[in-house]
Amino acid sequence: MKALLKAIRHVLNEAIRQIRKHKPDIISGEVRDFLKIHQHHTKESPGGAPIQQQTKGGRKTYFTAEQTLYE
Repeated sequence: MKALLKAIRHVLNEAIRQIRKHKPDIISGEVRDFLKIHQHHTKESPGGAPIQQQTKGGRKTYFTAEQTLYE
């Protein structure tokens, strides 16, 4: 749990930093260009794993086998 909490904080802080760099006046969920996996045009992760796409309920998500599934 501690590792997961640390990872969540890191990801959120990095997202805020990237959004503020591109649009300093607003924080919006629409800015996603900095995401490393969740981009439709990216074919491989930074580690070289193929990026897979899944559509569920009309929404798309992107993931790799490298990612850890927390349940």
